Amino acid sequence: MKRAGQMALIADWQLAGIIDAPTAQALQAKDPGRWWLNLLLGLAAWFSALLMISATMGPWVLLVDNALGRSLYALILLWAAWQLQRNQGLFVEQLALALSLSGQGVLVFVWSSELRPLLDWSQSIAVVGLPLALAMFWLLDSQRHRQLCVLFALLYASMLLESGPLLLVYAGLLAGVAVLGWSTRRRWAKLAAARYFRPALDGVTLFALLLALSAQQGIWLSLPQQEADILWFQGYRLSIAMLTVLAVIWLFRIELAHWRWAAPLIALVLVLLLFQAPALLLASTLGLLVFHARSWLWSLLSPLVVLVALAEWYYNLQLSLLHKSWLLMLAGMLLLACYWLWQRRGRAAV
Repeated sequence: MKRAGQMALIADWQLAGIIDAPTAQALQAKDPGRWWLNLLLGLAAWFSALLMISATMGPWVLLVDNALGRSLYALILLWAAWQLQRNQGLFVEQLALALSLSGQGVLVFVWSSELRPLLDWSQSIAVVGLPLALAMFWLLDSQRHRQLCVLFALLYASMLLESGPLLLVYAGLLAGVAVLGWSTRRRWAKLAAARYFRPALDGVTLFALLLALSAQQGIWLSLPQQEADILWFQGYRLSIAMLTVLAVIWLFRIELAHWRWAAPLIALVLVLLLFQAPALLLASTLGLLVFHARSWLWSLLSPLVVLVALAEWYYNLQLSLLHKSWLLMLAGMLLLACYWLWQRRGRAAV
């Protein structure tokens, strides 16, 4: 978003009572700078962190070569990141991010190795990494850092569940949280806890989409030809379909107030046509919600995810190309017909 657009948006927020005058002045005084300069500062921060860690880790490990010694070094990195985040500036923020991720990585590596005799490789990593990522999410006041901590925490939780029915339930719950979060953004955006909600929602949205793509591909499912496992997978598809229908009804509750059954019927037909493509349904649903919530970043990313999900499903060998071509053609014709009817009659009735 350009600077003039940002100033106009901040002024609109102040007039609407979303932010007060001091907050508006602080936002107006904050200059994001040029993108290429921010990129150079970020690269410089990560390169500086790499040099500092490379220069100090080797001698430290030579002096104290045990689990406690390496853990102490990791805690020093985390403490340095916590101290740096008190200062302002992109360079300092990226430096703190690099130190924090490095410290977390060292702790996870050290203690997962210690737990290997008791747990599996993935479980040992998840047991150590999950509480650590959640703790660092609360400690460091940085949006980028919190987004990454949420992603790591969700990844560790999925590693605990491994694969199969529990992971399908987990994927469905994350999709529901993402849909609920974006549909209620205007309510929680005014709260003081929004600085925690927004990065958490970004992480949940991205991970829910990744799980949906994986489920659509069948990478981590490895479901044998058993009726119970197939029912779990159908249940996941059904949950995504229900979320799509509910989101469409909620989004068009005002525009289609004169035709109350139009939105549910259109959504039902779409989910019946695309029932076997949960990632495509979820990406399209979240794309509508993030556009309604006016998130410009996700509004740019959502079409890309839709294209990836569409390409993956189209070239997947679970169904014939002719079958999928007919389904996509019917879905496209339905959307075009809805658009034509809306242009002819819908706008005049609103």
